[in-house]
Amino acid sequence: MIDSSECVIGAGIDPSTGYSQRRINGKLWYVHRLVWIERHGPIPAGMHIHHRCGTRACINVEHLEMLAPEDHFALARKCDHDRIQRPNGQSRCRICENEKRNELRRRRRESGVSRTDRDKAIAC
Repeated sequence: MIDSSECVIGAGIDPSTGYSQRRINGKLWYVHRLVWIERHGPIPAGMHIHHRCGTRACINVEHLEMLAPEDHFALARKCDHDRIQRPNGQSRCRICENEKRNELRRRRRESGVSRTDRDKAIAC
C-alpha cells in the first residue's frame, strides 16, 4: 500500500508516454528515475522503477519502488474487473493491485529476501 501523500507531478511530460522527462547534458532522462537515484543511489542494470500509484508522471519518491522486470511486467497485467479511472486518463484495478502485491510478498517470503534486505543491498 502506498503512503497517503499526494502524487507530485513533474514538469516536461511526454504526451506519448505520460512520463515526466528532463534533458541533462544532452541526455533525456525520466524524472522518476532521477528522483530514485537521488534518494536511493544508482539503479542496477536491468531493474525497473515502478509507480505504485499508477501515475507515470508522478515523481513522489514515496510512490516509487524498484522491481525486477518480471515483477514489474506482472503488475502490468490487464483484467476484466471494474477499473478506477484517474484524471490523467489512466485506469487501475484495486482488486488486481492487491492480488499482485500479495503475490510479490509471497514470492519475497518464499525466496527468503525481505524488503529490508533488498533495500540494504541497494544501498551498497
